[in-house]
Amino acid sequence: MPRTFKIPLAVALVVLLGSPAARAATRGKAWDDSYYATFTTSKFTVYKPVNQEINFKKVDARLLSAAIFYETNWRRLKHRLKPLAYSPALRRAAFGHSKDMVEKDFHGHVNPDDPKKRTLVQRLKRVGISRCHMSENVAFVPGRRYPIISRKPGSGQIQVDPNNTPKPHTYASFARQLLDGWMLSPPHRKNVLSTSMRYLGCAAVYCPHQLLTERGKVIPLDYFKATQNFASQRGPDPK
Repeated sequence: MPRTFKIPLAVALVVLLGSPAARAATRGKAWDDSYYATFTTSKFTVYKPVNQEINFKKVDARLLSAAIFYETNWRRLKHRLKPLAYSPALRRAAFGHSKDMVEKDFHGHVNPDDPKKRTLVQRLKRVGISRCHMSENVAFVPGRRYPIISRKPGSGQIQVDPNNTPKPHTYASFARQLLDGWMLSPPHRKNVLSTSMRYLGCAAVYCPHQLLTERGKVIPLDYFKATQNFASQRGPDPK
């Protein structure tokens, strides 16, 4: 029988494109940072790779970052706000924090294991961003289409059937689920819809999880730890 478990969800058209980068993207090559200059939010929704299911053994981390980025701007456009520009520096910081959360087994805005990356200010300074407006969203979210029982902020109630594993999310549907959760939480929603931020970088890192039933059966779950970094400063490009 299906069981209900409480898992934290969050803290917290064919388009013909003219540029060489865009043509390469439509041929299914791996996502590249140069594509951000070519793709609009609407063009990204029909980009074929983003609508494929996530392979947990071989996650395209940059494509997943892009999916979260464009879904964020889609929410901003729905509220008649200017889309945020991509920052590779913010993306590096977001990926680093998500990776640390997975490897060091913590969840939140404070890194308890590395004093040099303890706070958002420290993490952004390491990628060349300082003395500006900045904010951060983090989340722990499922990578499969587990039925969600409660959508209250922070409730994290999903239904898990030990005998029926749901399909993985696509890159696009994962990003939608992630933003749905953040938009339900006032502090996270405020960051997504901020008018003082100009740049954004996103990332999510695979984090396998396990549940133990009352009868001692272990149920594997596929989750991700995700980070959004916002700032009023773009930061330097990677060398």
